[in-house]
Amino acid sequence: RTDSRVFSIAMTDIGSLYFLPSLEADFQEKAPSIGVEIRQVQVDEIVDQLSSGRLDAAVGNLPSLRGQTRSAVIFREHYVCLVGKKQALAMGEMTMDTFLASRHVAVSSTYSGHRLAEDALQDLGISRRIVVRTPYYTALPLLISNSDLIVLLPSRIARIFASQTDVVAMPAPMDLPEFDVRMHWHRRHETSPALLWLLERIESVSRSL
Repeated sequence: RTDSRVFSIAMTDIGSLYFLPSLEADFQEKAPSIGVEIRQVQVDEIVDQLSSGRLDAAVGNLPSLRGQTRSAVIFREHYVCLVGKKQALAMGEMTMDTFLASRHVAVSSTYSGHRLAEDALQDLGISRRIVVRTPYYTALPLLISNSDLIVLLPSRIARIFASQTDVVAMPAPMDLPEFDVRMHWHRRHETSPALLWLLERIESVSRSL
C-alpha cells in the first residue's frame, strides 16, 4: 500500500495490449504508488536483463528461455486466422484452398517468440503468399479490416482486435500446435518479497482475463 517502486516487465506490443490495462488497474487497487514500465527487449537479451535486475519479469511465448529462467504457465493459447469482415463474408468457410489462395501478412519481430506457427506451417509443407511483413502486431487491425489479407495470430489478441475493428477470427484450416504463455523470472531474485508479489499479481490478473 505504501511502496513506490517501479517494476520493469518485458512484453511485446500484443502482450501489453492484453495484460497492461488489467495489470495497471490491479496495481491501482492493491498498491496505488507502484509503477510499471513495459519494455520491448530482444529475446536473446532477456535472460541477462532478468539476472542483472534490469528486468523484474518477462511475459510471453518465449520457448527459448526455458531452462535459463524460472517460469510458470499463465495460460495456454492457439492460433487463428484474422480476416476482414467483408472478406470473411465473401470467402465463407476458411478452407485450405482458400488459405493457400489468399494474400498473407507475416509478423516477425526480435521481441517476440511467436515462431511456432511459421515453423509448424513449414513442417506441414504449407507455403503462403506473403505480401506484407511487419514487426508490429498492433498495425494489423486496420490493415486487415480494409483489405483481403489474412494473418495468423493468437486467439486472445484476435478477439480484442475483433471487438475494436471490422475483423473476425476464423479457425485455421490446419492443425497448429498450442503454446504456453509464461511469466519468467531469474532464480537469483526469486526470494525477493517484491518479486514474489509481482508474480502473484501477474498470475492473478491472467486468471481474471
